[in-house]
Amino acid sequence: MKSGTLAIVYGLVSAISWSAVQAMPIASGYELSVFARALVEDAAPLAVEQTDTKTSAALAPLGVTATANDTGTVGGIAGTATADATGQASWTDAAHGSVSFLSSWQVTTLNNGAVGANNYLLYEFTADADGLLEVGYDINVTGSGYLKMFGMNGGYRILLFDSSSKLVDAAYIPIDPWGGTCPNCVLADSASAMGTFSESLVSGTSYRLRIDSGVGFAGFGSTSAASMAAAFDISISGASAPVPEPSLLLLVGLAMASIVAVHRSRIGNG
Repeated sequence: MKSGTLAIVYGLVSAISWSAVQAMPIASGYELSVFARALVEDAAPLAVEQTDTKTSAALAPLGVTATANDTGTVGGIAGTATADATGQASWTDAAHGSVSFLSSWQVTTLNNGAVGANNYLLYEFTADADGLLEVGYDINVTGSGYLKMFGMNGGYRILLFDSSSKLVDAAYIPIDPWGGTCPNCVLADSASAMGTFSESLVSGTSYRLRIDSGVGFAGFGSTSAASMAAAFDISISGASAPVPEPSLLLLVGLAMASIVAVHRSRIGNG
């Protein structure tokens, strides 16, 4: 094959556009849930509870909400306990999603009142390439009034399990601006936590990602209130491989076939 022919082939190959194909996990679906609990510790204490749970196999956006209210009289003083919880989740694709939770609580004019909330996201997927799971979190809590016992109890957890329910990795994010150290603290503070949870993924392995919380407090005396906002960004990255565009591969194939045909013709005429 002459140098002119080689130059044509080299030019065509050099013109090929290479695109990176990102490994995409295979999603099995996810579940989003919130739970609210309120209790006035009167003569006949009975907690009021509400749960809202939704699922989606197609990674459709989900929204959940729960509210619990209890009223009663303690020591001749009437009061209320209220808990609210909401959750929102959306996905760009199986490798990128975001979830947010907002919980708020209030105990008014009670000697004994308790409130709480539990929220969770459960996402099931299979990694189709070795890669990395990252969960960025931003959690903020504020409060006012008085607190009974040991601050705001609880926090958020990020848990990763494999298909056999074996815990692969976990992170616990306690969130208590009052440190859990003083029994009758004034709630006039705030706290926040930001960071990233990360864990390596193995190709072909099925995983369950769970983000959950269990938070609450007990109030006494005048009104006590608190709220917690939490946002999580989920990202799964995998090895990417350069793959030539199919249309240009076809063009190169046709060019090579034409060159071979011309070369044979010249040999036949010679």
